[in-house]
Amino acid sequence: MRTSVLPQILLDGHSGNVLSCAIASHGGDFPIIFSGGKDELVKAWDVRHTKRCLYELSTGTTQPKSLAWHDESQTLFLLGNNIYGGEDDRDEDWWPSKAHRNRDYFGAPWCSSGHLMAEYRFMTDPDTRSFPCAPEVVDQEPTEIDEDQM
Repeated sequence: MRTSVLPQILLDGHSGNVLSCAIASHGGDFPIIFSGGKDELVKAWDVRHTKRCLYELSTGTTQPKSLAWHDESQTLFLLGNNIYGGEDDRDEDWWPSKAHRNRDYFGAPWCSSGHLMAEYRFMTDPDTRSFPCAPEVVDQEPTEIDEDQM
């Protein structure tokens, strides 16, 4: 019987098969593993310390078929496709009736119709004003936009 000398880690958290994964060095810090599953989620895992899921990324209704990490830009790329049928498979809000999550699970619904390439950019100090679902943005009064800002 032969045993492996390589470290092995079991990450348990997807409700179906894992279809893709990518390893991110996160600027030389501890590595993060991203896994994409049939459950239409991308999960980020802390593999050095807690061995737990750090957070989930929304894929809308897309199964992530391929994940790739770009270290310089701290960006995760996803290639995937929507596996749901035509119009008769959707509810009144155009959300697939057999999707793994309801349309409000992540706060802002988005649904691809076919193949998709998504980009997730990671920053140390993100500008939360660019997130439409951030509570501090939703509660603010609308402001006028200068033409120079466009």
